[in-house]
Amino acid sequence: MREISVAVCVSGEIRGNPQKTFEQMRKFFPNARHLYCTWLPVDFDPENPTPLELPEGEDVGLHDRPIINYHPYGDMMAYARCARLEDKIPKFMADPKEVERTSHQTKQIIAHANMVRDNPGYDVYVRSRWDIKIRDNADMMKYVED
Repeated sequence: MREISVAVCVSGEIRGNPQKTFEQMRKFFPNARHLYCTWLPVDFDPENPTPLELPEGEDVGLHDRPIINYHPYGDMMAYARCARLEDKIPKFMADPKEVERTSHQTKQIIAHANMVRDNPGYDVYVRSRWDIKIRDNADMMKYVED
């Protein structure tokens, strides 16, 4: 049986406890390639982007922050909407916090798409954010095993 190749992609704004994120991702996906990226401008020196302890060969990719000039829900054509979203979209668009939150989701998807594009050839891509927390007893390998 062929071993499945896994890339763990952590992207978006660096928040939470990124060192803990690195440690958890390595623990739960020990045989995966670990990829990390965030947006420019960042609040740290791009020459030394993070005080994190990364294994040799790993780094944090820096990408230009995309300018989102549309809203992923509000500007969706009616024919593309699923029934589940019909009642939610007006609520999202009426609440400025929801408009901002859902716009950030678009940037998260763009970051992940860039990482997949720049790192082709894996069987499974795990998409994650910087501020995740995984329970110590979680079994992630069942999602990436053949």
